[in-house]
Amino acid sequence: MGVRFYPTITAISGNEYKKLAEAKKLKLTEVCVFLSPLKPEQREKFYKELEKSNIEEIPFAHIRGDFTKDEIYYLKKRFKTKIFNFHSVNQNPILIDFKELKKEIYIENTMTEFTEDEINNYAGICIDISHLENDCLINSPRHIYFKKLITQMNCGCGHASAIKNTKEYCPVAENERHDKHIFSDLKDFDYLVKYKKILPPIIALEVENSLEEQLVAIEYINKLLKL
Repeated sequence: MGVRFYPTITAISGNEYKKLAEAKKLKLTEVCVFLSPLKPEQREKFYKELEKSNIEEIPFAHIRGDFTKDEIYYLKKRFKTKIFNFHSVNQNPILIDFKELKKEIYIENTMTEFTEDEINNYAGICIDISHLENDCLINSPRHIYFKKLITQMNCGCGHASAIKNTKEYCPVAENERHDKHIFSDLKDFDYLVKYKKILPPIIALEVENSLEEQLVAIEYINKLLKL
């Protein structure tokens, strides 16, 4: 299977409805969604608007630990979603025992290492390539830990954000980082070349840029990586 990059509706900056409208304007029927910033009541509202959109398929969804099984089955049945990811329990509590769904959920490399249960009981690792590159640039031991883990676990999906030459403060991580959820130059994705051999088959752009800008970035990335 080859590597494919997808445009993504993110909810970090509260512009998820604007992007739904943009998807309709662009006649996009297939996107990924990052619903992790949304609380349950916000997600319920979003689903109602999603139903009215022209989105037919969501191959990959970033969820969080308070998602219910009903929500996951809804995405699977209504939008053919096959792959999900969330953060490690060391970073965010997992409130639901997903049991039969665990082999469809991948754990993302973030700011903490994984527990043994996460390594053994979930589908594998969701590679956030920009997190990995940031850890490399700041000489964090996490880079060595996750690079090794990638060779040991199934890597079924991934995220890609921008990488900046200079560090900027990230309020979530509470430190300065090179990875950023918005790109201003297509060269912000040039770092992907060094990770080409380990890229998973499905990669969602985790950026706040418009869907139109994301499509331009995907075209650039495809040419860059000769996909």
